[in-house]
Amino acid sequence: MAREEGWKDPVRGMTLISQAEIESERVLAVAGDLDVIRSDAMRAVERAEEVTMDALGPRRAFEMGDRETEHGSLREAELLYRRAKTKAAVIEEHWQAAVDSVAEAAAAIGGRSGHQAEAVRGILNTAKEALDAEEPEEALHIAASIPGHLESLGSSEEGASKSLGDAEHAVANAEGDIPIMTKERLAEAREALESGDSALAKGLADSVLRDVRETSDAMQEVQRALRQRKQVEDRFPADSVAEWDAKLDDVASKAAGGEWVAAAEALREMTASLRSHEVKLSEVSELMRFVDTEWKTLRKRLDSSGIGPGDAGRMAAEKAVAEAASALEQGDIQLCHKALGAAGEALETLNRRT
Repeated sequence: MAREEGWKDPVRGMTLISQAEIESERVLAVAGDLDVIRSDAMRAVERAEEVTMDALGPRRAFEMGDRETEHGSLREAELLYRRAKTKAAVIEEHWQAAVDSVAEAAAAIGGRSGHQAEAVRGILNTAKEALDAEEPEEALHIAASIPGHLESLGSSEEGASKSLGDAEHAVANAEGDIPIMTKERLAEAREALESGDSALAKGLADSVLRDVRETSDAMQEVQRALRQRKQVEDRFPADSVAEWDAKLDDVASKAAGGEWVAAAEALREMTASLRSHEVKLSEVSELMRFVDTEWKTLRKRLDSSGIGPGDAGRMAAEKAVAEAASALEQGDIQLCHKALGAAGEALETLNRRT
């Protein structure tokens, strides 16, 4: 090209010749550097192959570099040689440690069975896959985590076994007072532990233990209340004794049927209602005492003012106060409030007359 153009334009021809010489020098320099890079990569690949022949990646990258060199693609060849060296260095440094770690993890898992053991075995398989992919660093990292998982698995199995033992002991001590469903759950917990599912076993055993404790606590609570039935009945409002007796009978009936938790819930509901009634009764009693005191004071003033017991307004007030007191004695809070309202109006009217 330089010759052809040189005939027409000698200056242009000389420029092209100069450029060709520069490019030739550059190619020779790159080729010289490439020889050094190739030799360095070759040594790294050979060292990696001394560690293992199973890792084919470094040799494959090196041979691809040679092909690119033959085709004149020196830049691509350089990249492939460098890749071969990098892969080989990783193999040389980490391969044997990864292989040993995977083997140790496999031996530690051994013949363990169950859901959790299978999960750990899945982690081991992931480590093996990383090794197959010639990623020994990743394989080593994964395999190194397996002892911790196995330790956790052992702790989980130990915890599940303890929970199951506690639950079985609790059920045995409470025999006859424990629902059939709870006993069935205990059997399921035992099966789960034997199959290696310690998480499920512990969950079931703990729920059984909670049920037993809840039933035991409920039984003690109800039995204590029924032993003190007379004291409980003494708190019933006089105007609705039958209604409250029916509630207490319902508690006793549930207890007799072994429904201790339901009996305790019914007892708590009844007790809460009774306590609420007693608070309201205390409040209306305080109001009753106030009205009664006011009425006694007002009667003296009425006598002084010549408004005697036969006065219609005074008789209305006397009647309202008496009705409020009677309603309070019967425990009829609503009627007492109504009578106290009437008494208050009557006392206010009489106050204006004195």
